[in-house]
Amino acid sequence: MRNNSIDIFKLIFMLIICYHHATWIGLTHGYLPVEFFFMVTGFFLYRTYLKKNIDIKQYFIHRVKRIYTSYLPVLVFYVSFALLMPQFYIGQSFDNWFLIALRDLFLLQGTGMTGEWSGFVRFNPSDWFLSVLLWGGMIVYAILRLSKNWRIIFIIISLSVFSYYTVNSNINSVWCYKCCFYMPLWRGISGMALGALIGFIYYNTNIITSDKSSRILSLLSIIVIPIVFYCFWSSSNIDYLGILGFIIILISCLNEKTILYKIGTKMPKVPDITLEMLLIHKFIIIVSSKICAVIGVPIAFNIFLFAILVISCSIVYKKSISLTLNKFQI
Repeated sequence: MRNNSIDIFKLIFMLIICYHHATWIGLTHGYLPVEFFFMVTGFFLYRTYLKKNIDIKQYFIHRVKRIYTSYLPVLVFYVSFALLMPQFYIGQSFDNWFLIALRDLFLLQGTGMTGEWSGFVRFNPSDWFLSVLLWGGMIVYAILRLSKNWRIIFIIISLSVFSYYTVNSNINSVWCYKCCFYMPLWRGISGMALGALIGFIYYNTNIITSDKSSRILSLLSIIVIPIVFYCFWSSSNIDYLGILGFIIILISCLNEKTILYKIGTKMPKVPDITLEMLLIHKFIIIVSSKICAVIGVPIAFNIFLFAILVISCSIVYKKSISLTLNKFQI
């Protein structure tokens, strides 16, 4: 049974990411919710690890099926659109476009290859996130399966990378820094490692499920939610507060006795469409802007229209993929 509380926050945070790319509402740190998705992925990755019969190969096949069923049609669309309409890619070179398409096909964007292809056409810049989810997730799962000291390794990785946030005032240098691997890959690995540690605590102790901790979590979650949203608009770099808030929100959503979990059970079920939203939202940004420009409405209406379009189109897109796969028995 899916956790509706987590799905609600995933939907809200994905909308924040989409609006950050749209630049309509001045989100200075709208990229921050990405960390929440890495933590959630790490938690469920640990839950998969508990199923002893799922080895590294099986996990890889599962991740490829989940990501590529939605990703491949969108990749074909973006590559075709770029080749047919190069006038929309002013200042970008189409030299070696086939190699770039291969890079995108194998989701290598988040593994350190972006800098080497600077200036060349980017078919879908959001694909780096899927790259980190796939290959970073494989690294984390391999450590879980192969190392007896995975807890120590994850603690070191998480503390090292997230500590770098707190001492570096220039977030762009964090994004672009290269040390063995591309920094976004390290960010993803650290977030997933932290999520796996949360999963270990959740499934192996009663620290976050006792009555006392449930009351504390309920109170903390009420306090941190507005703080987290403030971080998205903050003029200063306080990302570490947002990350701490994400940890509290995730743990609260897991505890059946907290207010966040109880609210989630009373609300309508939220579909798992965040992957589809990520893949198609940049095209929806253009569509909603064109519609509002034609009918001449204020920006506030565009914000509302975009949310309706991106959510509804993502639902339709995912359902159409599911129907196609069922039809061909894939």
